[in-house]
This record gives sequence, structure tokens and C-alpha cells, in this order.
Amino acid sequence: MACNITAGRLAQCATNLGGLRNVYIINYDAAATYTITSGELTAFTASTGYKFELLNGSTFEETVTSSRDNGTTFYDQVLTLNLNTIDASTSETVALLAKGRPRIIVEDNNNNFFFAGLDRGCDVTGGTISRGAAMADKSGYSLTFSAIEKLPAAFVSGGGIGSNATTVLSGIGITIG
Repeated sequence: MACNITAGRLAQCATNLGGLRNVYIINYDAAATYTITSGELTAFTASTGYKFELLNGSTFEETVTSSRDNGTTFYDQVLTLNLNTIDASTSETVALLAKGRPRIIVEDNNNNFFFAGLDRGCDVTGGTISRGAAMADKSGYSLTFSAIEKLPAAFVSGGGIGSNATTVLSGIGITIG
């Protein structure tokens, strides 16, 4: 059994930024195939990802759960999206997302791309459509997506400083719709 680590990690420079920039939502297709090499997704069967631009307040977190007694480990992925401004088209999209189980590529403010719900898809597990009380309050959507996966969200190959979303995603077979 190969459970031994093969490297350590040095302290990193303080050059990272928190927060998310965009997500790309891909309709679930059970027949989709992919290739992961050393924790990076290097190929995905051709699909279309629909871009959602994000403002402050959206988060993506993964929780590791392991049980030595049961011999199990899994990763609980939770993505919370905050989308401003209510409109008919977005309300229709929210209703469809709540009924489906999309795969989601998360782009952070460091130009890293992570693939959430790669094997099993993501479920909308909650959310709100808020209209606010005062004039300065949020009028928009908050959606929570959850996925339980065998591995942590894979980095998408080609991301990082100076990367371009169109180039990164087309490099693995995804077009932006």
C-alpha cells in the first residue's frame, strides 16, 4: 500500500490572494472521461462551461474526513456563490441548477482552477433569493453547492500566474459558452 509521503513543504511567500474570481458550470454527463496526472486535470471530454463572474463573498472549501476504523477518506466540497441582481433569466438558471448536478470549475484570484464534483457532480443544497430590506442591502442570489469526492478538487493543468481562462479550459477540452 503506497500511503507514504515523498516530499515536505517549505514555508511559502505571502503572495497569494483570497477569494474567487469566476466559476464555470458544466452540465453533468455520466459518460464524461478525464485524465489526472500528479493531482492536475490534464484532459476532460469536450464540454461547454458557462461562466459566472463573481464579486466578493463567494467561497470554496474542502473538508477532509478520514476514519481509521472504517478505512475511509473523502473530501466534502462546498461552494457558496453570491450573485448580485435578480432577473428572470438567472432565476430560471437557478431553478435548473437546483434540479441538476453540475460539475463546476472554480477560478480563484490567483489564477488557479479547481474542478469540483469531478466524479459525482455537485448538488445545490441550499440558497436564498434576497431582495433586502434597506436600499443598500443585497438584492441577489446565494447558492450553496456540495459534492462528496474520493479525491480533493484537482487543479486544472495550465492555471497559475498570468493564465487565461479560455486557454486553460480549452487546453483540457472545455469551451466557454
